[in-house]
Amino acid sequence: MRIILLIFICLSLTSCADLLMLSSGASAIGSQNVYVKAYNGVDMLTIASTKKDIKQHAYNKIKKKPSETSKQLEIITQELQKLNTLNQEVNLKLDNLSNKVIENKSNMELRLIDLETNKFYEYVKNKYYTFLAFRKHNQSYIVSDKSPRQLVIDYQRKLKRQKEKK
Repeated sequence: MRIILLIFICLSLTSCADLLMLSSGASAIGSQNVYVKAYNGVDMLTIASTKKDIKQHAYNKIKKKPSETSKQLEIITQELQKLNTLNQEVNLKLDNLSNKVIENKSNMELRLIDLETNKFYEYVKNKYYTFLAFRKHNQSYIVSDKSPRQLVIDYQRKLKRQKEKK
């Protein structure tokens, strides 16, 4: 009796499509939404061709992805570990280079000080030799320890000798 009543109700609903009536249509029958009708129609065709509904296909795809993503995550973690070791090696090399730069900087400062000292020494040495040459060249202008009166007397004697020689 129930079966006949259900068939009568289903046949009396003319606004529902035949495909929707065949596919578990409680929600489709109660709804006039086009999207719900289309989904139920596609779901029925999927069940007819693969013996699984759309939800089962989606579940299987989601279930497979974690295993694939776990493999990808393992690959990513291995690559990150390699990058981490490379990063540590690069940091060590940079530390060594910075230490060498600091050592070279102190060596360069010492070398600059030596160069400046050598340049100053050469300057003073040249000035000293120039002074010695000037002194040797102009010995007559060097002031002696004699008093001015004695210098005048010596100069007068010198002039007398020069006149006598002439």
